[in-house]
Amino acid sequence: MASYQQIRSSLPKLNYLGAIPEYLVFDVDTRFTQEQVNLIKQLISTIVGIWSNSHEENNNGVVPNFFQKRVGDAAVRDLEPIGFDERLSNGSAAVEVLLNVLTEKFVENGFGKTSVPKIKFARPKSGMDYRIIAANGGPGSNLSVTFNPDYLKTGNSLFNTGALMNAFMVRSGYRKPITKFRKLSNSENIRETIEESCPLLQ
Repeated sequence: MASYQQIRSSLPKLNYLGAIPEYLVFDVDTRFTQEQVNLIKQLISTIVGIWSNSHEENNNGVVPNFFQKRVGDAAVRDLEPIGFDERLSNGSAAVEVLLNVLTEKFVENGFGKTSVPKIKFARPKSGMDYRIIAANGGPGSNLSVTFNPDYLKTGNSLFNTGALMNAFMVRSGYRKPITKFRKLSNSENIRETIEESCPLLQ
């Protein structure tokens, strides 16, 4: 049975978004070393930074913001999370929706509206590989994710940031493209496009 310790990640005050909690809360598996826990905190803070900087740019009239420009028209498939009623036309619009989805997830987390998410410790089974993965989620799901500890090393933060954003998107209702009967470029899918863009946003 795994045991957990609680960590917090501060959130900036963005008054124009309404009530924002002071921090995010996660329960982290105690098998991670203290150095790895520190790296996890840095990754979460980086995601928060991308989120807050993008909202700040929008609030200051910078539209599209840098995040939207990086994604641009590269993403053309699977743009909407589960439960989103509108059909989005491009990656820039999808980023705007994602920022609002993250705001909702952060509010739910910080104000205790969902259970405390777990950051789990697991190495992949033989023949598999991943940095960070997550079970499918949607509205009301917390931000629980699983880290492969072998990738939690200093110097991997650029790629791990994209992997963590991807995992948060999975928990928020974003899905992989269906590729069984047709071949799609990964870069066409919103999740993979954003994962590839995150290292350029830091």
